[in-house]
Amino acid sequence: MKRKYALITALIFLLASINTLRSQEKTNVAETLAGVLTQLPADNRNEYHKQLDAILSTGEEGILTLAKMLRTPGQGDNSKVEYALSGISHYVTGKADEALRSSIAGAYIKALNATEEREAKAFIISQLQITGKEESIEPLARYLTEERLSDPAARALASIGSAKAAEALRSALLRRMGTPAAMCSIIFAIGETHTAGAENILNDILADGDDNFKKAVFFALSQVGSKTSLSILSSAADKVNLSWDKTSANEAYIALLHRLVAQGDTQEASKAASALLKKATKAGITPTRSAALQVLLSIEKSNGLKRVQSAMKDASREYRTAALDYASDFASRYVYVEMFKTMDKAKPAAKVDILNWIERESRIPEKNALIKTLDIRFDLTAGQAILNQLKSGDTTVRKAAVWALVRMGDVSFIPPLANLLASSETSDILLGRDALIAFGGDVESDVAHIIPSATDAGKIAAIKVLAVRKAHTRINAALDLIKTGAPEVKAAAYTALKDLSTEKDLTLLCGMLETADATAVSSLQNAVIASISSLPAAEQSAIISRRMLQAGENAKHLYYVVLSATGYRDALATIVSGFRQSAGESKDAAFEALLLWKGAESTDELYAICEDVSAPSYFDRALAAYTRAVPANSTLSADERYLALRKAIDIAHTNEQRSAILRQIGRTGSYQALLYAGSLLDDKSVQRPAADAVINIALNNKSYAGTEVIELLNKVSSILTDHGADYQRESIRKHIEEISKGE
Repeated sequence: MKRKYALITALIFLLASINTLRSQEKTNVAETLAGVLTQLPADNRNEYHKQLDAILSTGEEGILTLAKMLRTPGQGDNSKVEYALSGISHYVTGKADEALRSSIAGAYIKALNATEEREAKAFIISQLQITGKEESIEPLARYLTEERLSDPAARALASIGSAKAAEALRSALLRRMGTPAAMCSIIFAIGETHTAGAENILNDILADGDDNFKKAVFFALSQVGSKTSLSILSSAADKVNLSWDKTSANEAYIALLHRLVAQGDTQEASKAASALLKKATKAGITPTRSAALQVLLSIEKSNGLKRVQSAMKDASREYRTAALDYASDFASRYVYVEMFKTMDKAKPAAKVDILNWIERESRIPEKNALIKTLDIRFDLTAGQAILNQLKSGDTTVRKAAVWALVRMGDVSFIPPLANLLASSETSDILLGRDALIAFGGDVESDVAHIIPSATDAGKIAAIKVLAVRKAHTRINAALDLIKTGAPEVKAAAYTALKDLSTEKDLTLLCGMLETADATAVSSLQNAVIASISSLPAAEQSAIISRRMLQAGENAKHLYYVVLSATGYRDALATIVSGFRQSAGESKDAAFEALLLWKGAESTDELYAICEDVSAPSYFDRALAAYTRAVPANSTLSADERYLALRKAIDIAHTNEQRSAILRQIGRTGSYQALLYAGSLLDDKSVQRPAADAVINIALNNKSYAGTEVIELLNKVSSILTDHGADYQRESIRKHIEEISKGE
């Protein structure tokens, strides 16, 4: 008896130990999940995967626990839980680990059975759509007749897509249980899975429902039907005048025709498509005409060339371009030759369509090579046939021909394209300019050659081409135009110098700069800058400094802007010295260079200029430049940027200047800046920029909390009374709630 009691006691102790271990495991799972959820969404991919691995380490219990945390809509925030589960589903399916996938799908199935909340069930089903396979089919099939769950269940089965999943859908359709909406979900899924053996059932139930129901049946028939369903869908398409409607009958009919072609029932498909083409043509329904033609051409291929050629006589551009696009699928040497012949006889609108088609075809390398070698007849190549269109009196034809030539890219086309620059027609000149800029070959020689015979507009276009193409060997073309061209031509040539110059041209450019008219100074400075831009900054600065000495007092100021472009620190000292020690034109030039300085090193000098009462004419621009430069100074902390701007606002002359500075203060992120902007909220002259500064700093720095910040934000919210500020007020409200919770 004692042994019996001892055994019972041992069993009780063992059960208690097991329960304790299970309790500890659940506690560990809960703690792990809580820790993960607080860190989602993760900052980067590696951290995200680390969190997902932590969830996976909790096994089935973790998935079930997360699923149980899903709340009824309106009774809690599910976003993090859904984010975690969705992440697990995609993560697992991407691992190609069948055992892991199966275990996660199994956990979802258990979770599905463990909850009665429909929204939670719908979400879990959506995860089975990602992770589920054969093991999920039967559990999912149970929900096919429930209206609110049939759609996700049907989608999940369609995603699984196996024969067993398709059979589950077909069986549900046979039972005809559930609401019309549930039936629609099943029917759409049958279409998506191409479920065999469903066609007769679908035809039998077609008359049972409303437009939404018919749309589902029509779609499914277009995906699973055979020639048996042709008459049914044809009649349905006729009833909607071969156009779009709520049931999508016409689209379903066309899709069924394509399905028949794919299945090899070409005779039936061709007969039906021909009838559809005739009816659509008579009704003037171009999209349906085009769709019927596509079906016919997919059957006839190159034998359907005559249909494409006939389409070129059609009044509808939409129909013509559709025919050409379909011809691309079977285009061969013979087809291209025949279409070139058709182009030669076509009206201008059709010529344009064919030329545009040739241009598109030429984008494909193998087709490009074929088209280049075409002989339309013994004395006419494809290229020459297109070149002949440049003589057309129709501008759109010439334009289409030009771009076809550009896309074909044969270098023999360059001279004719360059000749467009010598045209008397502005439209042709501009067309030639754009074509030559885009052309893949070496166009510089032919462009330079055409300049002397071109009009002024042509000269300007030509020099633009050389500039865009960085034709450094053609700088003399620009120099010649500067010597002999009309004023507007000279201006274009001067502008082009910066793109045509190299270091070897520096001496020439400097000589031109030192003797140039005021109108050409800026362009020549840009050219000098460009000519040495490939050199190290220190070397650039040294070269220009030497040139300044050679230029003498009367011309050295012309190089301040060039020095500024070098960005070299020693150059800044030269510019500052020039401003302080010179007067008049030289002082102005140094000041302009200072404004153009890209680094933050100029801020002290800009502020000094603002404080200099003897130079009031420079104040406004110096202050504006200082205001822009301070925020760009990455060497300063947020508080230092604020203090630098704070002293600028004290010397500002106008409310506009103070407002501009406040906007920059709002970008510093400094807590001191936040308080300062808040102190100006009662100043009507800068109230709005001050309010914006408070918003920008506070909302972008969640660590700035406390009563003082909340009071400032509430005050800003009361100031923002205009209708357009609704979004800002709502953002403020949410931010206050968030930082209040953290206190």
